[in-house]
Amino acid sequence: MHLFLSISLIALILFAGWNLHSVHIHKDDISIHALFMMVIVIVTCALQLLLFHTASLPLIRFLMSFYSVCLYFLLITMVIFIQKYTQVFDEVPAVRRAFSIFGCIDGALLIINAFYPLYFDVEPLTMWGMRIYKTVNLRPLFYIHMTACMLLVCLVIYPLVKRTIFSFDRFTREKFSIIFLTTTLSLLAASINNLSHSDLDLGAYFYSLAANLICYLSYSYVPHLVRNQARNLIVTESASAIYVFDHELVQIYRNKSGEWLECHADVQELFHKALSEMVRSGRNDMSYQETPIVADGSTSIYNIVIRRLLAGKEIVGYSFEFHNVTEEVYARREALYQMTHDQLTGIYSQTYFFQTVQKELREHPDTDYLLIVSDIYGFKFYNELFGREMGDNVLKRESAILRSIYRPGSVYGRLADDEFAILARKQNFKEELFDQCIAQMRQEFGNSQYKIYMNAGVYPVTDHNEPVSNMCDKAKLVIEQIKHDYSVVLGYYSPQLSENTRRKRWILDEMDSALCSHQFVMFLQPQVDASTGKWLGAEALVRWIHPELGMISPGDFIPVLEESAVITKVDAYIWEQAAQKLSAWKQRGREDLYISVNVSGHDFYHVDLYQAFTSLVEKYQISPRSLKIEITETVLSRSKEQQNDTLSRLRSYGFIIEIDDFGSGYSSLNSLKDIEMDVIKIDMGFLSQTGHIERSKMILNDIVRMIKDLHMGIIVEGVETREQLDFVTSIGCNLIQGYYYSKPVPVDEFEQKFS
Repeated sequence: MHLFLSISLIALILFAGWNLHSVHIHKDDISIHALFMMVIVIVTCALQLLLFHTASLPLIRFLMSFYSVCLYFLLITMVIFIQKYTQVFDEVPAVRRAFSIFGCIDGALLIINAFYPLYFDVEPLTMWGMRIYKTVNLRPLFYIHMTACMLLVCLVIYPLVKRTIFSFDRFTREKFSIIFLTTTLSLLAASINNLSHSDLDLGAYFYSLAANLICYLSYSYVPHLVRNQARNLIVTESASAIYVFDHELVQIYRNKSGEWLECHADVQELFHKALSEMVRSGRNDMSYQETPIVADGSTSIYNIVIRRLLAGKEIVGYSFEFHNVTEEVYARREALYQMTHDQLTGIYSQTYFFQTVQKELREHPDTDYLLIVSDIYGFKFYNELFGREMGDNVLKRESAILRSIYRPGSVYGRLADDEFAILARKQNFKEELFDQCIAQMRQEFGNSQYKIYMNAGVYPVTDHNEPVSNMCDKAKLVIEQIKHDYSVVLGYYSPQLSENTRRKRWILDEMDSALCSHQFVMFLQPQVDASTGKWLGAEALVRWIHPELGMISPGDFIPVLEESAVITKVDAYIWEQAAQKLSAWKQRGREDLYISVNVSGHDFYHVDLYQAFTSLVEKYQISPRSLKIEITETVLSRSKEQQNDTLSRLRSYGFIIEIDDFGSGYSSLNSLKDIEMDVIKIDMGFLSQTGHIERSKMILNDIVRMIKDLHMGIIVEGVETREQLDFVTSIGCNLIQGYYYSKPVPVDEFEQKFS
C-alpha cells in the first residue's frame, strides 16, 4: 500500500510536468495561472511523499502544516483559473484579496502550528502494515481553515455547473461536461475525505488529480475534441458537396450536400474523368473552374477541387470538393454586361465597342472593313414632341433593325444618344439595305407631324491600327456634311473632308486674334446712279488679310463663321468700321454718302440690333439714313414676328432697311406683303441661272414695276456687262452695283476713285 501511494504521487508529479509543457506552448493570460497551479501540485505531491518517508514527529507536524498551506493556495489558483476559463462571472478583486489575505494569515499560523499546535496535533498509527500520521486535537482554527477550503471548492464547481447544465449551446455543454464531471468527483472525494477526518488523508491525491485534470482537459483533450467535432460538422454541414474515394477509387464518403448531386450523370462522368487523369498524371491536386452541371432541370456552376490524400508517401485516397459559384458567376456576368452593353438597346457601349472593333481588326488584318455611324436628324426635337418613352422606342427599334441587316461578322455599338456605329465587312455592306432600314424606321415612327430623317457616314478602314475613336469622328464628319440635305442618306469619307474640317477649325481658332490685330478689313463696293455715273454710296464687305497667308477668300471663312454663329463678332466689327468712316466723311462735308452693312440671321438671335445701331449713330454723331441695314430674304423667312418688330423700330428711328437677294427664296411675295422695308436689291444672277432668258426678263420687268408701285427703291447688283446695264436701265432701274463699275476695293482706294 505504501508503495502504491508513493507511485501514485510520483505519477501525479509526472502528469503535472507534462501539463506544464503543454501549457507553456500557449502564451495567453490564463496560461500563467495554469503554470502556477501545476507548480503547486508538484510541491504538494512532493510534500506528501516526504510525509511517507519521514519518522521525526516535529518534522511531520511541519510538513503537514506546509502541506495544508499548499492545498489552500492550490484551491485559490484553481478558482482563478476556472473563473477566467469559463467567463461565467467577472472577478471581484475584493473577494480575491480577502481570500489571499486570509491565506497568508492562515499559512503563517499553520507554520507556527509546526512548533505550537494552534490547528491540530499529530500522532502516529499503523494501518495496513504501514506507519501513518493522523491529525488529532483539532482546534477552532482548523475548522475555519476547512470552511475556507470548502468555499473555494464551491467556487471551483459553480462555474462548471452553470456552463454544463444551464447552457443551451451544445458545443459549450460538450466542452465543459467532461471537465465538470472529473473535477467535481475529485474535489468531492477530497472534501469528503477531509470532512470525515479519515485516518488516511488522501486530500493531496484528489486535489492534485483535480488540478491536473482541469489543466489537461482545458489545454489538450477538450480543444482536440472540439476541433474534431467542428471539423466533422463543417464537412458534414458544408454547403459544398464533398466526396472521398479510397485508393482503389471506391467512394467511401459523401456529406449532406453531396447526396443529391452525385446521382446525376454529369457528376459521375466527371468523377471518372478526373480520377483517371489524377492516376495517369500523378498530380497531387487538380481543379475545374466554373463547370456547368445540369441537375433537376437547372444548370448550376461549380468550382471543383480534386486532391490526392497521402499518409506520408502512401496514397490513401482522393477527395472532391464541389463549390457552388452559380450566384457569383451570374453576378459577375451581369456586372460585366452592365459595363460593356448599353442599357437601353442591349448593344455594346461606346467603350466596349471601341475595344471589340480594335480586336476584330487586329485578328483579321487582311479583311476590308467599313465603319458606319448613323444619326437621326433633329432627334432632340422628336423627344420633345413625342416624349422620352417614344424616343427610347425609336432607338431600340433602330438598333434591332441595324443588327438584322448587318449580322455576319459585324460589331454594333451605341456611341451617344441617337448615334449608332457598325463595323461591317466591306463585302457584306449594301447601301440598299441601309435604305431599307431608313424606310422601315419612317414607316414605323413617322407621321404627318414629323418624319424620321437618318443619315449615315461611311468610313472605309484603311489602317487597322488607327484608333477607333478617330474612325468614328471621320464618319461623323460625313454626317455633318450631308445632314442638311434631305435627299442624301449615305455619304462616304474622303481625305478632303478632314482637310476641310481642319481648315474650319483653324479659321475658328484664328478669328479672335484676327479681330484683335485688325486683320479683318472693310472693303467697299460702290453703288452708282447709271443715269449720271455718280457714286452715291457703297456696300461694306469684309475681307480677311492674313499677315502670312495674305487675302483669305470670303467664301472660305464666312460660311464657317455663319455655321458656328461667331459671325456676329465680325458683323459688329464691320458696323463699327462703317460708322467711323461715315463720321470721317461727315467731317469732310460728305454727309450725302451712305454705307450699307450686312446683318446675318444670327445677329437677330444673339444681338440687340436696335441697341447696337442706335448706339453707333449716337457715338459717331451720324445720320441713321447714312448707315443702311441690309438683310437677306432667307433671314426674313424665320421668326417673322420678332424680326418685323425689330425692323419697324429701326425704321422709326430713321434707318433704311434693304432686302438683299430678293427672289432667291420661296416667299418673296410674302416678304413684300408682311415686312416693312425701303429698298429691294435684285441680283442679276436671276437672269444668268436660267435657260429661259426672255421669260426671266419679263418676270423681272413685272417685279420692278410692282416694287415701284409699292414706293420702294431698287438696287440691281451683279451687273458686269454693258448689255446687262442697258437692260436694267431700260426697265427703269438706275441704281447699279457690280463689277461693271467696280469690284469691292479697300476704303482708301474707294476714296481715291470717288474723289
